[in-house]
Amino acid sequence: MELYNKKLERYLYHRIDDLRNTSNELQRFFVIKVARQYLTQLRKLEYTTHMGDLLENTITPDILDKNMKTLNFVYHLLFQKSNISDHLIASTFIDYYSYCSELYERNAFFYRVMNKNRTLDFNNIRVVSVIEHNKCVEYVYKHYREQLPTVITFDSHEDVNGIKDKHKLNNYFNECEHETIELNTSLYKTIPFIGSVLYPMIFPYKNNNGIITIIPEWSNLDFYDDKLYIDRNLDNKNCEFLNSFIYKETNTSYDAVQYKLCDLPFFNTMDKTNISNDFILNIDLDYFCANGSNSTDTQVQNYTDMASYARTIFDYNHIKSSKYRKTSISTLYEEIKEIRKRIDNFVVLCKELHKNGKTPSMIIIADSTECCFTDTTIQYDNETAIQCSNNFTPKYLILWIKTTVYNHLKTIFSI
Repeated sequence: MELYNKKLERYLYHRIDDLRNTSNELQRFFVIKVARQYLTQLRKLEYTTHMGDLLENTITPDILDKNMKTLNFVYHLLFQKSNISDHLIASTFIDYYSYCSELYERNAFFYRVMNKNRTLDFNNIRVVSVIEHNKCVEYVYKHYREQLPTVITFDSHEDVNGIKDKHKLNNYFNECEHETIELNTSLYKTIPFIGSVLYPMIFPYKNNNGIITIIPEWSNLDFYDDKLYIDRNLDNKNCEFLNSFIYKETNTSYDAVQYKLCDLPFFNTMDKTNISNDFILNIDLDYFCANGSNSTDTQVQNYTDMASYARTIFDYNHIKSSKYRKTSISTLYEEIKEIRKRIDNFVVLCKELHKNGKTPSMIIIADSTECCFTDTTIQYDNETAIQCSNNFTPKYLILWIKTTVYNHLKTIFSI
């Protein structure tokens, strides 16, 4: 691999002095006694936090900082064995499957607070972290008030679904700098679908520089290089993109948005001159690893949600069998190597863009995973919660994938 640095996997928010390497038995003692205690405290904080207001108005910066240090320590403790042997990272996910999932949910609880406090920002780059991809729209609106640069999306799905109400969307855009829980509620009643990302993102910006979506190698989506059309008349009921074929059949005058859908090898051959120097890097983590239908399934049709290659499936309750545990660790390690290759290819591309004078003004990182007990908007975002399954990126892997991607981006774009 060209640029991938395994050391960037091993800390969540800041580097920490390595703990003394210990035996498996002693490390398990630390995890069960220490990590479990910290995770329980984090859960208690979450469940006792009054949610009558937006979370970012409830959790203070001091509380956030204290708990981020705790999250960082627990993450480091769980992945300590990978400092001894690279192969042992797979055993961490197998042996501490529930701890990895729990740590993810406790971390995700703080996203809105981190976003408000710009905790993940670096080098004047706005960094936004969300669970469901559609939750990024509010942060785009708050950051870009006049025009939108090129949006470069990495995603295993198109995420071009429409919305419900253009009037409410327009109202949110006009008022979002004075955020209230009522205003935020109205936004997610307007865009309740996890696939409603690119349409609402670009809707208010007649002055935009188009969208490029890069799909992974396992995707069965068809490439597209043309315009999408958007009706910005608030009184018209059309609330979704029209492609060129449908648009030609209508006697209307909509605004055109340049749209390209392709994979990474094709993107690497493209002329990138017209990409904005301050583009938006819009990442859905299911680009690197995704649950879905197996590619060998003869019933799979176009636009079916596909699983990534080498996707590992194991029964956590069966790992007490030493033979099954060994096989599961070996299988998962092969998938980890594939994920690392995908991240490396992504990092190489980002490095090339940066070399050519293109640095993102905003980085969006969407988890696209299922949060069973943590979602700071779930209390009023009932349609997303009830109608949609968001379990695309495996929960137990996501914090490792996310921190690895983020730390690599920070290394590249901080130069």
